[in-house]
Amino acid sequence: MTPAAGDIRREFTQLFDLYWAIGVGFWVLVAVLVVAFVIRFRARGEDDELPTGSDKNMPLELGWAFVVACIAAFLVFVTYSTMDDAGYGATAQGLDAGRSTPGAERIDVTAARWNWRFDYPRERISVVGTDERIPTLTVPQGTPVTLRMRSVDVIHALWLPERRFKQDIFPGRITTMTLTFPDAGTWRQGGECNQFCGLRHAVMDFDVEVLGRAEFRRWARERGR
Repeated sequence: MTPAAGDIRREFTQLFDLYWAIGVGFWVLVAVLVVAFVIRFRARGEDDELPTGSDKNMPLELGWAFVVACIAAFLVFVTYSTMDDAGYGATAQGLDAGRSTPGAERIDVTAARWNWRFDYPRERISVVGTDERIPTLTVPQGTPVTLRMRSVDVIHALWLPERRFKQDIFPGRITTMTLTFPDAGTWRQGGECNQFCGLRHAVMDFDVEVLGRAEFRRWARERGR
């Protein structure tokens, strides 16, 4: 398992770039057509009338609809292919997420209205947030981290914007995802619930701290039992 395993930012950045390019292309096309029609029909005369509906335009309209449908189908295909490559496929199919990447740091994530709990079984560490203090998800830099996520009440979603990662968490089901965190640092409120879950959904945040491997081991020794 390479250090880059579980790094999904590249895949989703490439997907965003594809959406952006197609969107900009359509915007330019529509803008050009609007300008062309404004110039063409800016003044109406006897020999320069606005076009009216006609069955003669049906092939053009059907062709345009076909092109749009093909582009939409292509985007759906590449989106689901990217999600499958990133590891979302098994989760979406409802498979048990008890699987784990060899050599990965395992963290059990428990979501509950309106807080988070992070358990490290190997180090016997539990990090629990309170109403006054949000918890911190501490992970090693450059090492695959397997998150085993579950909810104790309603549907939540763990969102890490910096990692381009969002995963729904369901009650009565364990969902697994493996990520890597290549850059050390601390992100205040770098994680949050992205699925509306009640009155205090907006404050269901947590900090993210990425430590070097040696520093993470030292943190684990100090916090472990």
